[in-house]
Amino acid sequence: MSFLHPPASRGLGFPSRGTFPQEPGKLWAVVLAGGEGTRVSALTRGPAGNPVPKQYCAFGSDEPLLRWALRRAEAVVPRSRILVVVVEHHRQFWRETLADLPRENIVVQPLNRGTAPGVLLAALDVVLRRDRDARLLVLPADHHVESEDVLRRAMLAAARAVCRPGARLVLLGMAGEDADREYGWILPSGGPSVGIRAVLSFVEKPATERSRALTGSGALANSLIFAFRGRTLVRLYRVALPELLRAFFPVVRAGCQEAFLREVYEKIPSCDFSRAVLERCSSSLAVLAVPPCGWSDLGTPSRLARFLGRQGQGHMASAAEVNVS
Repeated sequence: MSFLHPPASRGLGFPSRGTFPQEPGKLWAVVLAGGEGTRVSALTRGPAGNPVPKQYCAFGSDEPLLRWALRRAEAVVPRSRILVVVVEHHRQFWRETLADLPRENIVVQPLNRGTAPGVLLAALDVVLRRDRDARLLVLPADHHVESEDVLRRAMLAAARAVCRPGARLVLLGMAGEDADREYGWILPSGGPSVGIRAVLSFVEKPATERSRALTGSGALANSLIFAFRGRTLVRLYRVALPELLRAFFPVVRAGCQEAFLREVYEKIPSCDFSRAVLERCSSSLAVLAVPPCGWSDLGTPSRLARFLGRQGQGHMASAAEVNVS
């Protein structure tokens, strides 16, 4: 099935080096901030009782989670090479939260279709329009980290590991506190427990018994923080989601015109990156185990409630906590 009859294209080729304004091969960061936060919406309400996506909530802090993620990204790349993926119907939130980010670095999706389209759109935006040899680091906007410097060193190590052409996509794996079935689990190859290891298998949100078996075998929780070369990601999508790649490629290369991009998004199904790409391409993945850093994905009510308890914020996000002006 074809999602779109897009502008005429020259196929799935990369532009020549001379078409880019800066030296190629830099490291870029992509912050994923398009989620709805449906599972935790009871804990993230606005002044009128309306649900607010958790990445725009501060939970008693001076800044919302998205600003924490931006600082995390700025610890490894300059702001000019940070892209934030958002959705149009969240504009009331991100317009002020991202007011100090260059507008061309805000990648606006017409609709929320899950993480697989969001990752691909941002990666193609970089490699087709900015830096054909780019390395990219993806990080979600809804994480809490107590020891940011530990995570920063791990992110830089993953970014260095993908410098070589043909390098595998490198996931950052976390030691799970328990067999949480809401995580994806990465089973590394044998050998030393430090450094970059090949991935034997990747299982997204398995049943509880399978989660326990995986953690007992040394599996690591998927943080959804990962580094890759742009060309590597294109190869993975060519295997896992070829129709999505064919739909996006000419539209992004033509400049992401709003009408064409909306037409694509109206026709594609929702698609999760971990399940659709990582599970299908585990032989092309590597993993780096991150030392304990107090990391938590705040994507479930139980994890968010634990976080709020530790912060002494046993309440819903108030109106003043929603945005940073």
